[in-house]
Parts: sequence; structure tokens; C-alpha cells
Amino acid sequence: LLQQYPNHGETLAMKGLILSNTGGKEKKEEAYALVRQGLKFGIMSSMCWHVYGLLHRGDYNYEEAIKCYKQALKLEQDNFLILRDLANLQVQQRDLSGYRSTCRSILGVKPKLRNSWIALVISNHLLGDYSTALQTLKLYKDTVMETEKNYENSEMFLYENELLELSGSSTQDVLKHLEESSKYIVDKMSYRERRAKLCRKLGRLEEAETLLKELLSINSEWYEVYYILQEIELEKYLKANPQKNAETLSADEKENVYVGFYEQMQKTFPKSISPRRLQLDVANKQFKQLFIKYVQYFLRRGVPSLFSDLKSLYKNPEKVQIMGKVYEDFETSLKATKKFPSSSSSVTSSTTTNDENKNNSNSNEGGKKGKKTKKNSEVQEKTETTTTT
Repeated sequence: LLQQYPNHGETLAMKGLILSNTGGKEKKEEAYALVRQGLKFGIMSSMCWHVYGLLHRGDYNYEEAIKCYKQALKLEQDNFLILRDLANLQVQQRDLSGYRSTCRSILGVKPKLRNSWIALVISNHLLGDYSTALQTLKLYKDTVMETEKNYENSEMFLYENELLELSGSSTQDVLKHLEESSKYIVDKMSYRERRAKLCRKLGRLEEAETLLKELLSINSEWYEVYYILQEIELEKYLKANPQKNAETLSADEKENVYVGFYEQMQKTFPKSISPRRLQLDVANKQFKQLFIKYVQYFLRRGVPSLFSDLKSLYKNPEKVQIMGKVYEDFETSLKATKKFPSSSSSVTSSTTTNDENKNNSNSNEGGKKGKKTKKNSEVQEKTETTTTT
């Protein structure tokens, strides 16, 4: 095509784009030269400006890419592909006002597309204009959305409930909306979590606690649920002691409430690791004792991810000193006695015990098999004697 029309701008630009994507770094300069040459012959072509923007985006030069896209839209303002690329870069560059403006243009071009509506709702949400976001979402539900029970619509109703709360509606109204939407919500775990948070805000602590414990019975390692439950436990403690409040409550009392709560959770979910780990976050005076117990459990089993698990504790300088001292005591004791401090069993005792149990069970099984074999041989001898007689 270029042999017949060497000065065709759009073809030159496309050749440069293909060369940029397939030729590697050594062909970058040639690709840019071809696109610039294409712009020279097709300065009024939106396609040439779009391609030039794609090259800049590929090199992470987002500001120049946005300029190219805007120039392309001056020539073809309803081009959905250019609008979509521009919106992606604007939100990448945190140009939220420009992003909302572009989303409005996209909605005008593709009014029946779900993503067009959702993009405009999110743009208002990011700008903190929750009322407009909520109105846009309601308008989408009333005009375009089909009220079927599927996952997409389920997420839409949950998102609408969140926007209703952010827009300043009363907690009672938000809870009422959630209950009315429950028949369309597929994700029942998110529904229970959301309902529990709203019940807690309304002071219905027992109902919130019941819902959250139902979630823990499904997944007993859910950190966020434990966080909410520990605050409910503190609120229950303050409610039972009217003379105290959150401001006058001492740090030791607060620690005792939290640690006691997690001890109760350990009894409820004995196989769960999260209650033992989260105890370390809330403990101060009791930290050393709990830390030794927690770390020994994993060191005996040689769990390699222990440091990643404890990494967040290193933000507290006091806990860092305690952990360092505990590790030094471990090292000294293991080198001297091959045992942890204040421990009667060695590091390998648990492994040895398991091996001994396996050997004992194998020997018992072997003894049983031997007895069975002996009995079978005696029966066979008696049968042969009887037959001979």
C-alpha cells in the first residue's frame, strides 16, 4: 500500500505502531519517525493522533499520551476507543475531574453498556460526590439494568447500599435497604458482614455478634471479622460497666478485654491460628508470654513463613526488643541443651515420639499378622489330618 501511496498518513502511522510492538527497543526510533511522518501527511486524522498516543503510553509517557488523545478527540469526539483509552490514563494520573468528564462522554456514546454507567458512578465516588453517584446508580437500575438474580446485580445492590451510607442516610434506612435487596444478593457472606456492621452501629450488639460468629464458623481465619468482634467485646464490657468509658479506660483493662476475647475464640476454634496471632497485636504486658508460646509452635514444625507472619510486629520498638531477647534466649538454650527455655522436651522430641508411635503401631500390626498366619497354618494342618484319616 505504501508503494502505491507513500504519503498516506494513517498507513505510515500503523506501520510505526506495528514496528514498535514487534521490533523491540532497537526499532523504537524508527517507529516514532514513521508515526511523525504519518502525522505530517495526516495532521487532521484522529487515527494518527491516537496511534501517536499509543506509542507514548507504551513508553509510560502518560502526559504526552493524554495530549495526543485529546487532540484526536477534537477531530472525532465520539470515538469510543479513544475515549476509553483517555479515561484509563486520566484515572492512572489521578485527574479525577477529567476522568468524570470523559466518563460522561462515554455514557453519551454507549448508553446501553453497563461499564459506561459504572465508570461514571465510580468517578463521582472518587471525587467524594456520593449523592450524585447514588442518583446515577439508581437511574441505571431504573432504565437499563435487568433485575435478575445474578452475581453482577448482586454486587450492584451491595455497592448501592455502601453509597447510601456514604451519602449521609441514616443507619436504619441503610439496613432497611439491605434487607429489601437481600433477595437479589448472591454473596451471602458479604451480606452477613454488611448487616453485622450496620447492626453494630445501631447498638444491636448481640445480633451483630451472632452474624459474625456464623462467618467465622465458615472461615475461622477471617481477620476483619475478628477486628469487628474485638470492638464489640469492648463495647459490651463498657456497657456492663457504666462507670467507665472508652476515654477513661486504662490500657491494661483494654488489653485484658482483648486478650480474654481471643482466648475465648481459641477455645471456640481450636484449630484456627488467627486468634493466637491477633493476640500479639493487642497484647503489651502479656506480649512476651504469648509470643514465646506462639513462636515455639511454629519453630518446632519448621514453618518457613513465620517471619512474614510476624513482620507487622516490628513496627513497635518495645515489641522488637522483647522479640530480640526471646530469640537470643532460644539460641543460647538450643545450643546448650537442645531444648527451648523452660521446656522439658527437646526440639526433636515431637518428631521422635511420632516415629516411635508409628514403629509401635507397625510392630503391633506385624504381631497381629503373625498370629493370624500361625492360626491359619494350624487350621490347615488339622484339615489335612482329617482328610488323611
